[in-house]
Amino acid sequence: MNKKYILLSTFFLSLFVQCECKNKFIGKFRKKNQSKVLCWTKKADPPFQVKDIDVCFVLNDRAYVGGENFWEYDPKRNVWHKAGLKFLQHKGRSGAVAFVHNGKAYMGTGKNISREGDIYEFNPTQHSWYWSCQGLKRYPTNTAYCIAFTLKKNESEIITYVGMGEHKNSNGKYKEIYKFDGEKFDETPIYFPEQVHFLEFSCVSTIDNTAYIINKSTSDYGQDFYAFSNPNKWEKLYFKAEDAAYSTMFALNGKVYVGLGSNTVNHAYYNAWHMYDPKTKVWNKCKNKFPEKRKVDKMFTHTKSFTINNKAYVLCENEKGKLIFYEGSLKWK
Repeated sequence: MNKKYILLSTFFLSLFVQCECKNKFIGKFRKKNQSKVLCWTKKADPPFQVKDIDVCFVLNDRAYVGGENFWEYDPKRNVWHKAGLKFLQHKGRSGAVAFVHNGKAYMGTGKNISREGDIYEFNPTQHSWYWSCQGLKRYPTNTAYCIAFTLKKNESEIITYVGMGEHKNSNGKYKEIYKFDGEKFDETPIYFPEQVHFLEFSCVSTIDNTAYIINKSTSDYGQDFYAFSNPNKWEKLYFKAEDAAYSTMFALNGKVYVGLGSNTVNHAYYNAWHMYDPKTKVWNKCKNKFPEKRKVDKMFTHTKSFTINNKAYVLCENEKGKLIFYEGSLKWK
C-alpha cells in the first residue's frame, strides 16, 4: 500500500513542472487560464554566409535556403548540407522570389539584366536536384522583391499569387499581384489597396485560406496590414507596433507572428514578437523575446523564416553579424 502511495505521489508531482516553456499541467489538470507561449531553441549553425541568402522555400518537410547555391535543412536530424541543385540563372540577381504550388517549387524574378521575369520550376526527381530550364515560365513584368502566397480556389484547385514587386527600369514601387495556376500567369493583375513602400520588406502568411500581408506604409513607423481572400477580397486591419518595420512573419496554430523588426529612426533591431489572432482581430506582444541580440548597423536584416510541421524556423544575423538559426514552438506556460 505504501509503495502504491509513493508511486502515485511521484506521478502527480511530475505533472507540475515549473518551467516557462514546459507543460505545468497535463491533460485535464491544465488550468483554464493557461496559454501557449512562443519558445525558442537554438539549432545547428548555418554553414553559409549572409551574402548567400536570397530566398527560402519548404518542400517535402525540408527547407531550402540560398540563391545561386542552395543549402537543405532537415529538421528531424537538425542538419544542414549543401544541396545538389545549382541555380545558374541567379548569377547577378537579387530580390528573387520562391514559392511552392501544388507540390512543386518555383523560383525567379529579381534584379538581373536579362532574366528578371523568368520563373523556373524545381525538378526534384533526379538524383542530383537542379532547376530545370525546361520548366521555364514567364512573369508578366520584369520585377524584383515580390511576395508569394497560395490559396485554395476550391476543393481541387489552388492559386498562387505573386507580386507587389519593383519593376525594371523604374524607381517606382508597384502593387500588382498576378495569379499563377501552375501553367501560366493571369494577364490581368489584382492590386494591393495601398501605395506600396519598401516592398523589399513585405511579408505574408496564410491561415484558413486567407493571406495576411504586412507592408511598410508611408508613415515612419506604421505598417499596412491587410487580409486577402478569394476571389479578390481585401480587408484592412491594423498594426501599430513601432518596432516592426522590416520584420519577418510566420503563422503557427492559427495565429500570425511578426517580429525581429526595427524602426526608421536608429535602425536598431528588436527582439520582440507580436501575435495576431484572426478570430478576435487583436494583437498581443509575446512574453518571450528572441534569445539573441540583433544586428544594429544595417537596414537590411537578411532575416528568413519558414514553418515545418507546426514549428517555426528563423534565420537571421546576431549583433556580431553572424548567422544564427532558431526553432520556435508553442508550449504551455
